[in-house]
Amino acid sequence: MQQALTELSSYTLNVRLLNEKEDIHIPVGTVISQIPLPNQKIKPHQTVLLTTSKHPQQEAAPQFI
Repeated sequence: MQQALTELSSYTLNVRLLNEKEDIHIPVGTVISQIPLPNQKIKPHQTVLLTTSKHPQQEAAPQFI
């Protein structure tokens, strides 16, 4: 996510986190989708919406014994 922020800032684009999706197979904070899509034209100071990965919260199992 930090790399995306740095790169988008260098192009004078704004960034907004649109969503986080749970995926245990992808490192936390990895950008998994964006709007507009890669290689689409966008004007300076417009916003790029990102969806990043997160891991599901783990909770302790209750004790029944």
